[in-house]
Amino acid sequence: MSTPFNASAPFDEEALFNSLAWSPKEIRSHRKGIISFCSRCGKSDADLGQRLRKCSKCQTAAYCSKESQTRHWPTHKRVWGEAGIPKLVKTLMSNPILFTKLESCFVPAFDLANRTRYDEMLLDRVDVAVEPSNIDDFADILLQEESSKKWIEGMPQVNAFIPNTDPRRLSGRREEVWRKERAMTDSAGYHADTVVIMEVIHADSQMSMAIPLRLSPAFIEALNPAISAGLINATGIPGEPSRVSYTTRLLWSEPGREYHAAPRLSAPRW
Repeated sequence: MSTPFNASAPFDEEALFNSLAWSPKEIRSHRKGIISFCSRCGKSDADLGQRLRKCSKCQTAAYCSKESQTRHWPTHKRVWGEAGIPKLVKTLMSNPILFTKLESCFVPAFDLANRTRYDEMLLDRVDVAVEPSNIDDFADILLQEESSKKWIEGMPQVNAFIPNTDPRRLSGRREEVWRKERAMTDSAGYHADTVVIMEVIHADSQMSMAIPLRLSPAFIEALNPAISAGLINATGIPGEPSRVSYTTRLLWSEPGREYHAAPRLSAPRW
């Protein structure tokens, strides 16, 4: 993190998130620590005591053994093919500003500025998709249900941030990921940090990725005054803007524009 954010100064969203954003090196380092689970049986790296092997084609689906991969292949081949969806999702999540905005959504979603919740498991769902970068291609798909082109240009995009309210989802693999990250955080001496799980889901490819995150008290404190100040909104009266309360949606998608988080990439026919 670079320049400290001055919470007493007039609210500057760009300055805030630039100051809090992870560096690309930090994101890469964090991603290496994410726990993988067998796509067929659910065994984790921790269960086997070693890293799971990944599908050589998509580099995302993980397996505990050759047998599990073979048995899962009839399902796996229908989902991945050569679409490159995992790479697109990784590209999306590697954008430091977007990643920090999504991380920041936990603060208002779970009222972390007013409640200490370092001993609770907090989970959100982030829905991502790949959409055409050209409006004409988008219209073709919408009206004709497919594009006349074999390949079109697409871009990964965040569509929703949904805080979890279902206790049943706070178990199994997600709980294991959270407990491991909580233990690592405590052993490093950061007992006051809040550990959360961001579950990134791409519904069309049936892909999900659980990412553990640590929110430090300093991170939450830096965000709180800016979120409380709200977003400046035009009223139609010159010189008389109003402020709109921040919501989790406004943190990652400003009114009037979509937040495109990555360079345009080739996407398959829809």
